[in-house]
Amino acid sequence: MLEHVLRLGLVEITILRSKKMERSPVLIRTLGHDDVLPFREVRLHGLLECPLAFGQTADAFLQMPDELVSSTYLQNSDDRFTLGAFTDNYLVGIGGLFRDPKKTIRHNATVWGVYLLPASRGAGIGTLLMKELIERARGLPDVGQVHLKVAATQTSARALYEKMGFVAWGTEPRARRVGEDFIDEVHMLLRLG
Repeated sequence: MLEHVLRLGLVEITILRSKKMERSPVLIRTLGHDDVLPFREVRLHGLLECPLAFGQTADAFLQMPDELVSSTYLQNSDDRFTLGAFTDNYLVGIGGLFRDPKKTIRHNATVWGVYLLPASRGAGIGTLLMKELIERARGLPDVGQVHLKVAATQTSARALYEKMGFVAWGTEPRARRVGEDFIDEVHMLLRLG
């Protein structure tokens, strides 16, 4: 894997190229308010394709004005951010990380909302996105572990997380409900350091 870091003023952008993607480099960067429209498109695609995998419905997301989407998902700080994976200048994947401000649990970071457009799967982009989320979690002071939850039906996503070193520590039965369908949620943990 090739890695290049560009520093443009105060912005640092990491460009990662997977061996499977020699023609199209992958750019992983923090998403901001200017990315609200492509973010909406990718997140909505995920909510429609995998309604049982997310805690939000497509209908509820569609009702959110751009300003609320931006302030909810793209308001970055030292303790929370959303990353985007780009190929050929198109957003093809998203994922976020946050940590709670409470002193007793600030050592925990949580990955949320990871999703790749179907045409971008199998090319190593999910791995690159997760690696960047984990590396940024390592850079947060006092963070010692990263949590995530994955729908039990999302076997490919779970396999990716296991490949990244996450270990399942429990299953919450019937954690989500969409219509008449219930889905179990697997809780996973990656210890850092």
